[in-house]
Amino acid sequence: MACLLQEDIERCSYRYNWMCDELRRCHDSIRLFRLQPLTRALKRIKALLKKIIVAYVQVKMLRNRIQTIDSRIQRRIKARSCAVTFQILNEFEVHKGVLKMYVIYTATNLYQVQVTLEKCQKRLMKVMRP
Repeated sequence: MACLLQEDIERCSYRYNWMCDELRRCHDSIRLFRLQPLTRALKRIKALLKKIIVAYVQVKMLRNRIQTIDSRIQRRIKARSCAVTFQILNEFEVHKGVLKMYVIYTATNLYQVQVTLEKCQKRLMKVMRP
């Protein structure tokens, strides 16, 4: 879900930046070259400004949503997955007393953490086979 929101943010940011560039181009054409009639250029600038404000608000709202979702996910990861990690760690530290497993959480959601743990566990099982 956070990945989808991230894509939305990137899309909105791209649109926002594109519209800002377009606004600069309009302004330059009025100021420097006088290519367009003034009233038409001003109408275009006004319309672009409205779109820019909407895009800016969308980006800001999406960023806020991502931050709240990420903080919720991080709390869940800490609460639920630590026990699993320590359980796996203990199993393999005891077994032969040599191999230790350290899992670094860079995942953005619980599913990725679960998959990461399962992959690590499978790898360790292969290594530990006689």
